[in-house]
Amino acid sequence: MPADPPTNDPPQADPPSPDLLEDLKAYDNPESFFDQTLLHKLQILSTPLENQPTILTIEVNGEDLKRVFEEVFLDWAARSPDSQQGLVEDYGAKDWAEAREQIKDDPDFRRSVAEAYWFFVRQFPKLMVRLYEILIAMSAQLRPAAPLDHAHPYRFR
Repeated sequence: MPADPPTNDPPQADPPSPDLLEDLKAYDNPESFFDQTLLHKLQILSTPLENQPTILTIEVNGEDLKRVFEEVFLDWAARSPDSQQGLVEDYGAKDWAEAREQIKDDPDFRRSVAEAYWFFVRQFPKLMVRLYEILIAMSAQLRPAAPLDHAHPYRFR
């Protein structure tokens, strides 16, 4: 029996766990993960300083993200001619293009794409907030070229 054709729906976690739903709250619109017409929006808020304005907003296109993971996985598989030929033979395809389409329909491949997708959307906000905080801290530590009053390091002469 042939596999169901791939859809543009977001990969589904079976069923969404409470941890997943909690992680999605990092996004401004967590409902977007269940409605592919919406972009996933993330505001980077600084946790060390409360009540600061949002200076960075990131939008993640989930539909394109899913396709990127598909292409990355297929690119890795195609890097080795032996691997590529082995997959063509394993899938009984006439060439790599046909094998690619069959791989995309493979439930194991679709499950791998879904796992990568959900890992990304769960970890990306944490990584971006931490990166933002590191860059803000590093930028604040840069010493200007102007002479400083060493008794008061942040007072310029």
